[in-house]
This record gives sequence, structure tokens and C-alpha cells, in this order.
Amino acid sequence: MPLSSHPLATRYIYKHPTFRWLRFLPQRLVERTAALLPPLYISRMRGIRSEATGEEIEGILLSLGATPRELMRRPESFTYRRLIRAARMAERMGARIMGLGAFTSVVGDAGITVAQKSDIGITSGNSLTVAATP
Repeated sequence: MPLSSHPLATRYIYKHPTFRWLRFLPQRLVERTAALLPPLYISRMRGIRSEATGEEIEGILLSLGATPRELMRRPESFTYRRLIRAARMAERMGARIMGLGAFTSVVGDAGITVAQKSDIGITSGNSLTVAATP
């Protein structure tokens, strides 16, 4: 299951080895430009075991480049386009469901539009939050 998320602030962009050099540029320029990047593959997660079935599953972490400030500043369609692209990328990688993380589930309609335009299941992450709450 892939998770689509994004950097919470510009300093998280600088932590990625590919983008470390960007710390020498003006922060707002980096933040605005990073928002325009296509979804980025971050990692594959293995060794995850379902408590319900005991089956081992794996996940993929994809990231948008937009910070929360950029996601809120731009029209919803901006985020939808990137999330739809991430869903298609995840599907090509073998995913059957994608969870929206951080602000990607807050902006817009909690994944409904993305789900309508994707061939894989989309979850807003709210179910995980509810399940994890004692």
C-alpha cells in the first residue's frame, strides 16, 4: 500500500540527499518550486504484518513536493492533479490502495475526487487515525 505525503516544511526538503544543495537558495523560491515537482518515490517498506490476517504486506512511500502552506495557497485542482498522478504511479508499481497522508487528505474532499479518477482504492488516512486512537 503506498502512502502519499509531503514535506511539512522547507527544512524537510533540504534533508533529502538530492535536494540538500537547495538550502543555499531563498526558502520561498524552494518552497514554491518544490510544489511543482511530480510525485517522488521515497522508499519501499517491507516486513509489515497484518494483525487481522497475519499476512505480510509491503508499502511504498511517495511524496509530493508541496508544503502545507503551498497546498493551502493553491487551488484544490493543483493538489488533485498531483495526487492522481501519484495514484497512477503507485498503480504501475503494483499498488491496489493508496493512503493520503498529512495535508493531502485535508485539502479538498478527503480523496473522493482522486478515487474517482484512479483505478486503485484511495483512503484519507482518517481510518488509521481512528484505529490508532485509544
